[in-house]
Amino acid sequence: MGRLLISLASLKGGVGKTTSAIHIAGQLTRRDRGGVAVVDRDRTRSATSWSRGGHLPFFVGTQDAVMRRADEFGSLVIDSRGGLENEELLEMAEASDFLLLPTNVEYMSLDAMAQTAEALAEMGTRAFAVLFTMAKPGKRLDTARVVLEELGLPVMAATVRQSDAFKDASEQSVLVRDVRGNRLAKTCWADYEAVVDELFVRMGRAEVEA
Repeated sequence: MGRLLISLASLKGGVGKTTSAIHIAGQLTRRDRGGVAVVDRDRTRSATSWSRGGHLPFFVGTQDAVMRRADEFGSLVIDSRGGLENEELLEMAEASDFLLLPTNVEYMSLDAMAQTAEALAEMGTRAFAVLFTMAKPGKRLDTARVVLEELGLPVMAATVRQSDAFKDASEQSVLVRDVRGNRLAKTCWADYEAVVDELFVRMGRAEVEA
């Protein structure tokens, strides 16, 4: 079983990229994927900050730190820096098993996402999809999905809800499943379980949970 590499990218900040990287890594630790690491390439080092409490069940570090321990990891999740140029996006997509593009339903985010995803599609990249984060069921989400699908862009069926539980998880340096006092925490965790299940289906790698 070769190493699995999932990358996350976005042109716009505040769309749940780091939250998604952390929780996808968390879900991967539940599967028979060997050791898991998040490669923190973001300028803000948000993933590294999230991990400082030492409560996450996987390693978080810079690319150099992860590469020094590369033999320990069967799965890598890349939290890329924001504002990647098209060439960098293409390189990341080609190096990854899957490229996930988180976005919310705000117009500015959708516009940036459309530009990013269209560039990837024009470059012939196939293993990528848009993930709606901070989403509330309803007309705005449905309309946003239709807008991107009409552009011919692949959109994940799974979505991640908007909840303060994710903020609580970041502040407590834990996965959202481990947040106490928020009734939606476990449901938020289940959102990412659905995301990872769908990722494996899209990659043609349906796997049994460990």
